[in-house]
Amino acid sequence: IMENKKINYLSLDNLKMGLVRTGLSKVLNFNIDDNDQLIKKNIWPIVKEIIKTVIENCQDLVIEGVYIDQDDLNNFSIEYSKFIKSVFIVFSEKYIKNNYNTIIKYLSISENKDYDESYMTITNFIKMHKKEKELCEKNKIKYIEINDNYIDEINEIYNILF
Repeated sequence: IMENKKINYLSLDNLKMGLVRTGLSKVLNFNIDDNDQLIKKNIWPIVKEIIKTVIENCQDLVIEGVYIDQDDLNNFSIEYSKFIKSVFIVFSEKYIKNNYNTIIKYLSISENKDYDESYMTITNFIKMHKKEKELCEKNKIKYIEINDNYIDEINEIYNILF
């Protein structure tokens, strides 16, 4: 999508790591091992202002990562929200059960670290994705639920956004 549309990209994982490596995460009261909710809370003010700046400068930006709170997306004023298109990706229970080991393998590769197996159990992973789907429905935010074929279903994002 980004290559086709020539859109800039921001990974929130890379933003988090930049804050950790510069020591600014300490100023924001989080560290690399904190849970996603605490990191979300602390980096959201930065991400929000990036979004506003991009809109004010008539630019496009794809922001990727788990550190976006759906409720916060709904709290932009109309002057900004009319320019924001969001799509969340959730995995169905079936997909997680059939692909759990592969999902965890790729999570570890993308962040180059091992995951806490006591937290990232298949049961917790299913709960996380169910909760995210429920939040999308509650907040009327578009989402794609991956059920069978990740690549084919992820291509739906293009149709939703453009």
